[in-house]
Amino acid sequence: MKKLSFVLLVLVLFGAASVFAANSSSTTITATIPPMASVTSDLPPSAPIDINGSSTLIGTMTFATNTTGTWNIVIHSQNQGVMKGDANSDNHYPYTMTLLLTFPSSETLLNKASLDTDKSATYTGGGPFSLALVADYLPATSIAPLLPPDTYRDVITVSVSSL
Repeated sequence: MKKLSFVLLVLVLFGAASVFAANSSSTTITATIPPMASVTSDLPPSAPIDINGSSTLIGTMTFATNTTGTWNIVIHSQNQGVMKGDANSDNHYPYTMTLLLTFPSSETLLNKASLDTDKSATYTGGGPFSLALVADYLPATSIAPLLPPDTYRDVITVSVSSL
């Protein structure tokens, strides 16, 4: 009788344990990350050039992205690559534009490109990348005939899109 009681006790204990073990469940947590890109720009609203020099760093732009691909960079000049005089828009101070990749490597994407039409360059890579925009021009004293006194301006727009 003692053996039978012991066997029944063991069966009840194991049976109870298996009943409690069956009361569990699992789940899988997920996160879906879409392609993302953002831009940080230090291009100023107005960038004065050094009229005694021959080039001026206009500013930089950094693109943060979580994708690998090819990026199309387009530079547009409102005045087709010349700064026009405020007082007389017939007076032109010509310039060209250099576009440099500064991160993750150093590379010239556009070298002294005339902006008479939109100019484009491509960059292929993954992760963040940075660009520098440089205006190239003749010193004001080297332009013949000398430019009339005035403030000369152009608006530059830089656009980046994925291909």
